[in-house]
Amino acid sequence: MGVVQDYLTGLELAYDKHGGQALWQDFKSRIHGASADDIAKLTAKFPQVPASLVELLVFVGTT
Repeated sequence: MGVVQDYLTGLELAYDKHGGQALWQDFKSRIHGASADDIAKLTAKFPQVPASLVELLVFVGTT
């Protein structure tokens, strides 16, 4: 399991533990990852960007 999956699993468990199942499901229904073009722009501008951050952005995108 990668860093992002570990984080999201822990986050989901925390929501569940505190009665936030509906809120978590709402979050999951709305998420979308950053596009390949967005990732290419990011890595071109910031070549040292950590792989774990790219992995997170591919999963949840940006705001």
